[in-house]
Amino acid sequence: MRRPTGLVAGLMVALALPTAALAARRVIHGPAGSSGSGTVDITLVAKNGNVKKLTRFEFNNIPATCVGFPPTATSGTFPHTITVNAKGKFHASVKQNGGRVTFTVSGHFTNQDKAAGTLRIKGAVPGCGTADTGKVHWSAKHGG
Repeated sequence: MRRPTGLVAGLMVALALPTAALAARRVIHGPAGSSGSGTVDITLVAKNGNVKKLTRFEFNNIPATCVGFPPTATSGTFPHTITVNAKGKFHASVKQNGGRVTFTVSGHFTNQDKAAGTLRIKGAVPGCGTADTGKVHWSAKHGG
């Protein structure tokens, strides 16, 4: 007996849709630093309206001091997923470049469309072996 493969495939897709609708990937964007030249881009995963994790935290053109040299700016991407707790808060720190630079980020979500926090990059970055951004405040929102 021959099975109607189109019907089976359609039923499988229909059953999968409610689950896919519960988990959503979203991108939020916003300014970082007091000069307004820096930005952050965050890709997050939300389930039932609650943010569960950040799959990408990217920072761009963040101003930094450089001991013995003119000021600089740095850009990069946090190297791994960051979990978000049930209260919408997160914190992560990681060493990169063989331990020569440390990225630290923390923040909180007011909802899946809006977050704010701080970022600090300290150590060797392109063009400066002793960079320090200090504590940089950032905010991001969907469509922003």
